[in-house]
Amino acid sequence: MSFPKTALVLIITFTAVCSLAQTPGTLKWSFETGNDIMDSSPAIGIDGTIYVGSYDCLLYAINPDGSLKWSYTTNGPVTSDPAIGADGTVYIGSHDYNLYAINSDGSLKWSYTTGGNILSSPAIGTDGTIYVGASDYNFYALNPDGSLKWSYAAGGVFPSSAAIGADGTIYVGSYDYNLYAFNPDGSVKWTYTTEYWVYSSPAIGADGTIYVGSADNKFYAINPDGSFKWSYRTGNDINSSPAIGADGTIYVGSSDSYFYALNPDGSLKWRITSGIFYPVGSSAAIGADNIIYVGSYNYCLLAVNPGSSIAWNFPTGDRISSSPAIGTDGTVYVGSRDNKLYAFYSSSMGLADSPWPKFQQNNQNTGNVNSLTPVESSGSTAQPVNFCLNQNYPNPFNAQTTIEYQLPEDTHVSLTLFNVHGREVVTLVQEEQPAGSYKIRFDSNDLASGLYFYQLKTDAQMLCRRMLILK
Repeated sequence: MSFPKTALVLIITFTAVCSLAQTPGTLKWSFETGNDIMDSSPAIGIDGTIYVGSYDCLLYAINPDGSLKWSYTTNGPVTSDPAIGADGTVYIGSHDYNLYAINSDGSLKWSYTTGGNILSSPAIGTDGTIYVGASDYNFYALNPDGSLKWSYAAGGVFPSSAAIGADGTIYVGSYDYNLYAFNPDGSVKWTYTTEYWVYSSPAIGADGTIYVGSADNKFYAINPDGSFKWSYRTGNDINSSPAIGADGTIYVGSSDSYFYALNPDGSLKWRITSGIFYPVGSSAAIGADNIIYVGSYNYCLLAVNPGSSIAWNFPTGDRISSSPAIGTDGTVYVGSRDNKLYAFYSSSMGLADSPWPKFQQNNQNTGNVNSLTPVESSGSTAQPVNFCLNQNYPNPFNAQTTIEYQLPEDTHVSLTLFNVHGREVVTLVQEEQPAGSYKIRFDSNDLASGLYFYQLKTDAQMLCRRMLILK
């Protein structure tokens, strides 16, 4: 079959353009807000909607094609990061002192008024409790209906966003120099005192180690019991939050203009510079192909290979302190202080399979090791027909495993782990859930080897399966 020369030129040109458009580091689209996207980092909903806050006082919901879905107006700048609950509720803080719960259609569900600006981002427990700090020196735990569960008054502002461990312990930093570990009931489990502000948000390793930076120029590794493990000194304060690779490498930026890769024992693996006088305040996101994405005050989003070479970089119009999110289709999203949210093509089909691959652990920004996220069934969006509890995978397992289940109707759900003596070990889920398919990643760091049972119970039915932990 032959083509006219003009048609052949058009086909070649079209093919070249399509090929170029899919090249990693190529701009897919950008969305302009009314002011800086400062520290607000995008979250991705299960339907692909991207949520991000702006200094123009708005929370934006953006469709995967870059068009506006809706926006919600608060009464102050939004530098908090949105977090998405299992039922699709979007939680966001504002400088107007309020934490907002927004329905997925953009309507207000409820708001809770604190005594100060909300600089940190909400974290969500497996029971639906929302944890957030404010500039009134208080750390708040709110019930899913917006009522106060408990609060704790510290000696400084809470700019750090909380991280929730497998056993429900909540870790968060404060300007009073402390890293706090709270029990789910609000009592203090322990505190670890650094030498200056803790602005960085913690990350949790596969063995339960808590990693966090401080304005004392040090990056800390703290054991789950609150004892010191190691620290690494950089050349300036650390406002960035760490990400952890599948091999245990910890990635973190510093205001000394370097982006660091640290080995699990605290030794330096490598570091790269973003240029003199360009702090790295953005937190990294690690792709499924182990490429690391991080923003910098040099205006660029960097894609870094695991060995420290630069895969690509894209210059925006201003500094980047927002942290990237990575969609399962390979799109990388990040905000810039040039007022824009950017979407880039990449080679990373989603996040790395690691304990803490990005800021707040996952694309929903829940900050929870045991993040509970509705999942779409492959090839179909149909509602499940049967009540089902799948076998966990992998099984047997050493540290982490995944549990999936399906609900054919809206119901109250409890997912509980028991030992061989029938004693309750941990409750993974305890909340009302809409019909759908769910998965939860369970971390067994604090459990001994042996046989355990996990039970899924609703208002009408109950299922139970066995799991085996080998260490």
